[in-house]
Parts: sequence; structure tokens; C-alpha cells
Amino acid sequence: MSVSPDSLVTEVELLRNRVVELEAQLLARADASGVIARLRERVKELSTLYRESYLADQTRSTPEDYFYEIVALLPPGWQYPEDCCARLLVNGQTYATPNFVESAWQQSCTVVVQGREIGMVTVAYLSAHPPADEGPFLAEERSLINEIAKRIGQFIERRQTETARRHLAAIVESTEDAILSESLDGIVQTWNAAAERIYGYT
Repeated sequence: MSVSPDSLVTEVELLRNRVVELEAQLLARADASGVIARLRERVKELSTLYRESYLADQTRSTPEDYFYEIVALLPPGWQYPEDCCARLLVNGQTYATPNFVESAWQQSCTVVVQGREIGMVTVAYLSAHPPADEGPFLAEERSLINEIAKRIGQFIERRQTETARRHLAAIVESTEDAILSESLDGIVQTWNAAAERIYGYT
């Protein structure tokens, strides 16, 4: 069976075109894989923020419980969770994952309450990883640690405000002086026990 040179040229052209098509498909798959990997990272970060919000809303938990749970939820939010550790310093107290060690590969953010730096959140890798936006860390991980530090500060401020409110309420209730609050229309809205006794409010 004899094959003409023209048919060979045509077949080679067809094969080249098929190779180009296959390369394009491979590139598209690689791009899709990259997009999927990036989306998985965003889901992990959003899950971390969601879990922090849930923890912050648990009114029965103590601040210490919240701090320990925060450091436990941080590593799963980072790109290499199996090689990640976290620490939170707040007012001289340390809360850390059991595997935490100072590392050459770490990022930190200060915790600020009412304009004062009162602590720091640190996330570290225990070994080297490929370079990203900030050492081995992604730009989104920088945003995440900044947001977590901000939320910790807000949690502390909220707890301080609640404590101060309870303290003031106890003072108001225990005083022998009548204390009333009125609306702008002059209608009495709240009163303490002494006002009840003195004025007969019930």
C-alpha cells in the first residue's frame, strides 16, 4: 500500500491540529483545577469567619473558652492546615494550639481594644512551603488574620461593656436613692427598688 506525500502532509497537519486541541484542553483543565483550588481556600477562610461568629455569639462561654476555641479553629483556615499552628496573646495570657512553636514562617496581627494594643494573633507553619504573597501565606490569609484580630478585639469590647453594664445595674439596684428613667415625653420607663419603695411604683 502506497501513501502519497500529499496525504502524509495532510495527516501530519491533522495530527498537529489535534495536538493543539489537546494542549488547549489540558490548559483549560489546569486553569479549572487552579480555580477550584482557590475556591476551596476561600471556603475554608469563610468557614473560619463563620465559626468565629458562632463562638462570639455564645453568651454562656467564658472569654477563656472563646480564646482557646479561636486558636483551634485558625489552622484549618490556612492553606496547609496539617503543618499549621496558632497562638493568641491577650493581656499577658497565652492561648495556643498544642503544637505551637515560634517559626521563620509566621504572620501576626495585633488585637486592639478601644485604641490600645492588648494582644496579638499569630499563625505559623512548622516547615517551609512554596512562596506566595507574604512568604508562604496567601494575601487572603493576611486579610483573614486581620479580620480575626479585629473580631477578637470586638468580642473583648462587648464583654467589657456587658460587665460594666451589669456592675452599674447592681449599683443602681442596691442604692437607697430613687433612680428613675423617663422618656422624652416625661413618662417614667424604668426605676430601681428604692424608687418603688419611695414612690410606690410597681
